[in-house]
Amino acid sequence: MRFNLTLIFCVFVGSFSLNAQATLQPTEPSAKIEEVYGTNYQQQNPGIYAQLQDLLQRRVEYLNYPIEADEKFPKLSELPLRNKNNRNITRDQRFNQLTFNPLKYGIDLFPQTKKVYRFDNEPYLIVILPVK
Repeated sequence: MRFNLTLIFCVFVGSFSLNAQATLQPTEPSAKIEEVYGTNYQQQNPGIYAQLQDLLQRRVEYLNYPIEADEKFPKLSELPLRNKNNRNITRDQRFNQLTFNPLKYGIDLFPQTKKVYRFDNEPYLIVILPVK
């Protein structure tokens, strides 16, 4: 009896652990591009698609940085949404580094200098590194 209870407990904990790990996987760059620009964007714009992949994989950083009263970082809520190709895009209510899609917002994707934005009312900054 004790063995059965231990076995059931281990199976339960193991399945919960696998489910938790599955929900913590980062959203793939290709899925983020598709969300904003549509499913055929890669075929229609291969050069820009490659640059967006580079942006999402190498040039976006997220920093946990406390909110200061006099800071000058633009807030994401002040920027327009890039919803021309997908009218269902909405603003994120909470920041989640694994699923956040910077392409949804009207940020400068190809800046000459580093750009920093604040996720509204949360201690997170989104840093876009310049194109090299």
